[in-house]
Amino acid sequence: MTLMLTIYLRTNKHNVKHDQHYPSITVKVPLATNSAQEITRICVQALRAIWQPGYNYLKTGVRATGIIPAGEAQYNLFSNYENSRQTKLSGLMDEINARYGRGALRVAAEGYDKTWKMKQEYLSKQYTTNWNDIVVTR
Repeated sequence: MTLMLTIYLRTNKHNVKHDQHYPSITVKVPLATNSAQEITRICVQALRAIWQPGYNYLKTGVRATGIIPAGEAQYNLFSNYENSRQTKLSGLMDEINARYGRGALRVAAEGYDKTWKMKQEYLSKQYTTNWNDIVVTR
């Protein structure tokens, strides 16, 4: 199975005053990769292909299918893919982020100014994944 990335955009379906647009594109990644830089590059190219001016986009997303463990990646005889540079770069980024905190070093496509925050005032309890949300009875 090969890695497939589906990139999509959404306008606000509840706002009838604006035109609606829901484009998406699915891209087959030609060679196995676990490089954030490579996947980001592919996603940005796909996003540029589906984005159209004049729409008030509310949401964007990426869905990845066909993910396999790094040790099981199979290359073909004719591929000339050298990923040692990408592997070293990803490892270095992970080390720096582990030492200085998440997001200390990131891909430029993420942008610098993170002014938005996720709305979490109605977030459901996480009984199975968060120790603080586990119900205690007496």
